[in-house]
Amino acid sequence: MAYTNEALGKALEDLTRAYDNFIKNAKDAAMEAMGDTVIDQIKQDAKDHISAELAAQKAALEQAIENAKAAINNSSSQAHTALQQAAATASGELTSSAEAKKLELTALIQSAEQALQGKVNEAKTYIDGQLSAASQGLQEDINTKVSAAVATAEATLLAKINTKFIEYYKNGYIQMPGMPSPLEDASLHFEGYSWHEVNYDGNFFRAKGRNAKVFSSKKLTIEQIKNGDYIFQDDEQGDAIRNIYGSVIPNASLSYIESSGVFTVKPLEKTTHAKWGWDGGQIPLDYLGFDLNGVVPTAEENRSRNLTFTIWALVKDK
Repeated sequence: MAYTNEALGKALEDLTRAYDNFIKNAKDAAMEAMGDTVIDQIKQDAKDHISAELAAQKAALEQAIENAKAAINNSSSQAHTALQQAAATASGELTSSAEAKKLELTALIQSAEQALQGKVNEAKTYIDGQLSAASQGLQEDINTKVSAAVATAEATLLAKINTKFIEYYKNGYIQMPGMPSPLEDASLHFEGYSWHEVNYDGNFFRAKGRNAKVFSSKKLTIEQIKNGDYIFQDDEQGDAIRNIYGSVIPNASLSYIESSGVFTVKPLEKTTHAKWGWDGGQIPLDYLGFDLNGVVPTAEENRSRNLTFTIWALVKDK
């Protein structure tokens, strides 16, 4: 069977394209498995090696083509035989070269993977160490800043609370019976301020309204508080009691005296009475007494049931 020059050229082009495709696929597979740095190096080595191999193969193919052309000029049969031999030789050489290159690329890929894994492990160890140190330092820094922030916040909050309490206690503090005085309670001590008893001269206190006097508009000064001055003499509501009624009258027969309310009648003697009468009549004249103690509890002052408490004021020191 005779081949034309066009058929031989087409066969050679197909062989070259197949070889190029194999090389390209091998190169792509290798590049996917390797890192950028290692791949660049392998690509360069492979490129140099393949270029040399391709140059040798190209020269061999060109020589085979020339020999085929010479054979065609002499005899188409001889040319066909020579072409088949050349094609077989080229195909074998290409197959053998491709297998060798495949093994070489596989070995290079394995070496690159091992080297890359080693670098990855080294980098991981280094990064873990750096992260651990950074994490510890960061945690210590966070703890320090948090402690400082908490201390600052506590001091600021305490200052605000103290300011509020000072403003409140400047208007008075009532010490109830059984409770400590502000002088005894350390929680009520404020820097730059002192406690003083306010003098209300033992007065009872009542709410506004009904029969109470108008609320006093006087304001105690700091000096008056410190000196224990009493300034509400004109605002006091004086002592007073409700009216207590009693009567002493003779009975209907004018034989004795009847008393009620705060009056009591006591006989001077059991059998002998002085005589006193109206319109000529006579009745026994007994001892007549007036004593509230038999009606209501009595004392040296008018008062309601009470307990004593002390009123303090917080005053800024000068």
